[in-house]
Amino acid sequence: TIFCVSIIFPFWDVIIMSFTPSKCVNTLEIWLWPKKFSFDSYTYVLSNNKILRAFFVSVFRTVFGTLVHLALVICASYPLSKRELPYRKLVTMFFLIPMFFSGGLIPSYVINRYLGLTNNLLVYIIPGAFSMYVTIIVRNYFMSIDKGMEESALIEGATVTIILMKIVIPLSKPVLATISLWHIVSQWNSWFDCMIYIQDEKKIVLQMILRRMISNLDMWSEEMRNYALQNPQVVNFTSKTVQAAITLIVIAPIMCVYPFLQKYFVKGIMLGAIKG
Repeated sequence: TIFCVSIIFPFWDVIIMSFTPSKCVNTLEIWLWPKKFSFDSYTYVLSNNKILRAFFVSVFRTVFGTLVHLALVICASYPLSKRELPYRKLVTMFFLIPMFFSGGLIPSYVINRYLGLTNNLLVYIIPGAFSMYVTIIVRNYFMSIDKGMEESALIEGATVTIILMKIVIPLSKPVLATISLWHIVSQWNSWFDCMIYIQDEKKIVLQMILRRMISNLDMWSEEMRNYALQNPQVVNFTSKTVQAAITLIVIAPIMCVYPFLQKYFVKGIMLGAIKG
């Protein structure tokens, strides 16, 4: 119980702070419920074009990045799950070596810059689109599927593509949901690639906005004061309450997605890890 409280209370405190007026935030009191509700922090956040634009960029990179990741992993895992594939072990080792020995940050930056990915939204998707670690897990899951289903489909005249789309993928929902959740969380929480490759303010992600607000509070405080002067009806917010509001906006999508994938999570990771 103490451990759960130690985890839940800071999260609850952020929720309370995001709805608390500015006068109450500056006190040292601790509340389990706001004495007075104020939505001014969310009004400021939702009226800030920079924050809204960054939110949609984060949604774009998460959705399309996950779809591309799934497509590449499935296309790589299905052939490697066939023991009769020529040079199967050689191809697997070819992809395994870069997984253990990466070139590092500077070579990665040079390659991405040479490919024209700097200041480009595709830099959020292409560099992390393929993962050999995930491919091995999905390959092992594909190997656990009864071969009799595929042989029956072949006898009936089904092509390899139809077998993959109609039989293998529907039976692999647990492992696909698991790796989707991994990649969704990874893409949604990423900000370091934005800091390195993106200079255009219209292409930054929401997590980068939150980091800038924490590291350069004076600049945001000045922007908030200017907003309050232009909108005198919205004054019950401070940098702390805005940080809390953005934090909740950042974590809310993952909290909404996770319950729908949770039932597949444990089953998918266990079967993909021990089979094959």
